Amino acid sequence: MRTIMITTVAVTFGICGEPSTALAQQPVSWSNLVNATANGSTLQKTGGCDGCTDAGGVSQQQIQSGGASVSFTPSVGAAAGLALYAGFAHATSTPPLPSEIDFAFSFWANGGWEVRERGVYKTDSTFTAGDTFAINIDSGGAVTYSRNGTTVYTSTSTAGAYPYSFAASLLGTSAAVASASVTTATQTNQPTTYDAISDRVVRTKPALPALGAAGYTFTDPSFSSRMLRVTDASTRPGSTNRSYRAPSNAHLAAWNSASTYFYIVSDDGTVIPYAFDAAQMRATRLQPSSSGNGGLTLAFYVEPQFSVTSPNIIYGIASGGNNRTIKQYDFTTNTYTTILDLDSVVSGLSGFVGGIMSGATSPETLLVFFGGAQQDAHYYALWYSLNGTRKLLNTVASTLNGATTSVTLNFHLHATQLDKSGRFVFLYPTSADLGSPRFASPVYLWDTNTDAITPLTTGGADGSPNLVVGGHDAAGYGYWVNKDCCTASTWDAAQWQFRPLTSVASHKDLIAPVLSPQEVYLADHSSWNNAQPGVLEPVISSTYRYGDNTTAWRAWDDELIAIQTDVAAGSGATVWRFGHHRSDVVDEHTPPNTYFWYQPTVNVSPDGQWALFTSNWEKTLGTNPNEGRYRQDVFVMELRAATP
Repeated sequence: MRTIMITTVAVTFGICGEPSTALAQQPVSWSNLVNATANGSTLQKTGGCDGCTDAGGVSQQQIQSGGASVSFTPSVGAAAGLALYAGFAHATSTPPLPSEIDFAFSFWANGGWEVRERGVYKTDSTFTAGDTFAINIDSGGAVTYSRNGTTVYTSTSTAGAYPYSFAASLLGTSAAVASASVTTATQTNQPTTYDAISDRVVRTKPALPALGAAGYTFTDPSFSSRMLRVTDASTRPGSTNRSYRAPSNAHLAAWNSASTYFYIVSDDGTVIPYAFDAAQMRATRLQPSSSGNGGLTLAFYVEPQFSVTSPNIIYGIASGGNNRTIKQYDFTTNTYTTILDLDSVVSGLSGFVGGIMSGATSPETLLVFFGGAQQDAHYYALWYSLNGTRKLLNTVASTLNGATTSVTLNFHLHATQLDKSGRFVFLYPTSADLGSPRFASPVYLWDTNTDAITPLTTGGADGSPNLVVGGHDAAGYGYWVNKDCCTASTWDAAQWQFRPLTSVASHKDLIAPVLSPQEVYLADHSSWNNAQPGVLEPVISSTYRYGDNTTAWRAWDDELIAIQTDVAAGSGATVWRFGHHRSDVVDEHTPPNTYFWYQPTVNVSPDGQWALFTSNWEKTLGTNPNEGRYRQDVFVMELRAATP
């Protein structure tokens, strides 16, 4: 039987500074099984008699209060009678009687379904194999029933006698509840302030902390933030001494939307997902093994992107085949599903995909760039909504869906970025296009609502661009932060600009006053995956000194920091300081140049309380013979929220 899982994730937001209620989805873990067998989130009748209420189970998860939903696909078998009941129940004893399930769907083998509440009939219709059913309780207790995302009944009763479990009563032989997920309300603090040092006192690096193996937790000696070592030389038992890194692109969502999964990348491109337990500050491999890759790896050859709406979905470009197929992996079913083959969009393609991102809430939007056989040879950018809407930009031909663009582009793509709302696309030309004869802007902004494309520089007297934007950047929901200088301050490398994307020419300094003495050779990678609509969360940055930097050590140098964004022009943002990343970025083969993979690229969790970063731990982690360089590992640093 073909099974489809349709997630029903909703998020609501409180006012700035207050906790908000979010819905966190997870596969059902079945318990109290009677005459039934669980395979992942699927529960199937394997004993008892056909048509008898003698088999079933309940979820380990319990809904204690507030909103929640369950989602599942019924499998009814070939018998003609009543096959199963599934829904919210107070009872945890099994097998649950249909009259004990407060809000339920029932299913018949002849293809009919009914809504029944404590056994009482409410409405009915028909279904086909693969249909997904959901029951939702909102925060006020209202109960709605849906099929394939469409509401089919709204209850006249309200929920309120918590707790509830998800219960299944299996009657027909081989009847099953497949791809079951439960979505429960959780209180999250969206932190707009942190419990961290925010002064400008110079703190040079103390003695390097000694490390234990992967899983070792310790405290940063300068800033007292908790840290976790995620990887070590034995993370892949069949490929020892590999290096491990946070994604090279800090724009990507390396954490899932519930901050319970993240992924890292090995030096050979292997993508490794982890489950993260925030309460224990523990990262564990999925499907762990003592041999080979040490557990589950994902069959993507480009750094993937977690869905920003569904915590169990990750998007990527499939390894093998034509190298141009976008797929999603579902952690609840351990299956890959094809979303789009780019060869069906553009004929005559060769080469690979340069990158993928997603944004928006519902329907989610994907952005991919492709068309070339190597990096900096790409020239297509596809903005693709999961409802089927497509916009194809050709940056060499300067066409959008075949029509001439609002400005001449005529460049190849080095990278792209999608803001979290899914509306604004950033286009980054290659370094060759920035120079003669093209003199392209370093960034172009494409508004997919209007299809206007704006170069974010103005031409200089000699035809070269007068840079008004630069540095590494990060986009939130309709806002943009980039490490550049200056609106009103004197020039300094530790300055960040803030811009609304609906009025991108407007900008303000975040740092006021700038630090002293002036520093030039300071760079960063910024991550704003904690950005939320309607609330200006701090942006997270990992800074690193580079080159022939003779400036005296300053605050924020080689640190993981958070920079306040909801600040009035000229007043100066608070900068919270969490720890030194301890990565020596100097390329020992060509000093004082940096080696890219030594850079401490940060990636923040959506709840704003954890950050992945890469470090070579001052080149003390051993060497990687496959690279001929010092090893890098991945670490997690806690970003402790301030107490409300």
